[in-house]
Amino acid sequence: MGTMRYKPSDKVRIKSLDWYNKNKDDNHEIKFENGIFTPLKSIFLGQIMTIESITLEKQYIFMEDKYKTLWTDEMIEGLVEESLENDMKEHQRICDEIMAIQGIEPIEAEDEHIVHCPEGYQFVDENGNVINATKIVLEKKKKEYPKTYEECCKILGHLNVDLCFNADYSSFDASKEQWKRLGLMNQFYQLLICRDAYWKIAGEDLGLGKPWKPDWKDNYQKKWTISFYQGEINLTNGPNVHRILAFPTAEMRDAFKENFDPDIEFCMELL
Repeated sequence: MGTMRYKPSDKVRIKSLDWYNKNKDDNHEIKFENGIFTPLKSIFLGQIMTIESITLEKQYIFMEDKYKTLWTDEMIEGLVEESLENDMKEHQRICDEIMAIQGIEPIEAEDEHIVHCPEGYQFVDENGNVINATKIVLEKKKKEYPKTYEECCKILGHLNVDLCFNADYSSFDASKEQWKRLGLMNQFYQLLICRDAYWKIAGEDLGLGKPWKPDWKDNYQKKWTISFYQGEINLTNGPNVHRILAFPTAEMRDAFKENFDPDIEFCMELL
């Protein structure tokens, strides 16, 4: 086997979902001489990871993958610094050359992700539309997730988005505590519907062909969870952390927490 492309402490980006979908076999695996890209690893597609160490068999171990699955060069897109900085440096190089021709001193960029436009020129997009800016900042786009119960119902194809307890209970002789418990179960039901919608989105993003679900017998499938412990809402992770609100990535879990925080607080004793 040849020389390793990367070294410990390097930040690299895992290959994309598109790469995975194009190359996976009938078992949803991609086999290489020195390793296999299994469906368990698909939660890391497109993510940035840090190399912790390299095994004697020339396989990588990542800091973020605490439960030690093994990775090879073929599974990595490249160094994050290279892929991002090279694009930005090329744009800046062109701008600097234009400035040099015009006899203008190059502008010192205050950030490596910023490109300044030389005087007398303008930025345009791929369609020729003018971008009204003197500098362009490259930043990662934040994924949008559904923020309401109604939006989640649409994702799941539910036609009836009414509350699960919506009948007339005026003749029902119940204490205030019973009414409170009824409302709690109703809100909890809605929260699970929203969670299922996020699982469906995760399955589509990971190319599973079905909604993602936590496999509690899988010691390598990491789960990011929301739980209630000692009077507080807790955000945890791990392969065997059994929680009702479990998600395949920290980004998805945090988005769910942000979008449905009042509902989570209301139902926290059931988590």
